[in-house]
Amino acid sequence: MTITRRRQPGKGLLLQSLALRLLIAACVLAGPAGTSRAGEVTAAPTDASPLSQCELYPLAVGTQWTFQSGPLIVRERVVQHEDFQGERCARIDTIFDDQLVAYEHIAVRDDGVYRVAVSGKPIQPPLKMISLPAKPGTKWTVDSTVAGQAIRGEFVSSEGTFSVRSRGGDADTTFKTYRVTGEKMTAGGTTLSLVYDFVPKFGKVKQVARTGSVETTLELKDYQAPGQVPTRSADRGGSLLR
Repeated sequence: MTITRRRQPGKGLLLQSLALRLLIAACVLAGPAGTSRAGEVTAAPTDASPLSQCELYPLAVGTQWTFQSGPLIVRERVVQHEDFQGERCARIDTIFDDQLVAYEHIAVRDDGVYRVAVSGKPIQPPLKMISLPAKPGTKWTVDSTVAGQAIRGEFVSSEGTFSVRSRGGDADTTFKTYRVTGEKMTAGGTTLSLVYDFVPKFGKVKQVARTGSVETTLELKDYQAPGQVPTRSADRGGSLLR
């Protein structure tokens, strides 16, 4: 898989960027969640909740994404479904170097997928990250607060592409994505831009966060559905999104 980056960050910058993209990928600059060991996955519930049935961003307990940023590997994992301020949410842990560096709570509503909290801090009101039904040309505004920081801007949806490179010499495989772009957003007085790409049944496949001259790109390297062995990987002949 080809990772396109403006700058290769060190470990310290990656941790800072993780906080950045989760608090505006949720949109606000804040410190990481800490350096505790990553927790175990709670057993998946048996009910068919909207969290488990959201095709564009599958959030069943045990779902895991492995992302690459230059030489660095970051994992995101749905560890449990739990109520947060009266709303059923999926808790997603972000893990780097086997350490929990951030976590977020995501809810699925009829009109979209919402980020409800980041690292235990509620977002008021919750921030819509995907508009449902998903279609290009949809715009929505963001005007929220988290940890005393204002988050403002506009998201717009469009079609994008995501390419998987084959190790076996075959041609690259390109997939159509649902893309969400937030340009000239502000978070705590800082100007930011975000681009997310989602593929049905696999969720987020790419994310680009930029502030000033610093740009961080994460691209999906491996996806694992609950109970799936082995995982579907971009390293296996482009089979990741099939």
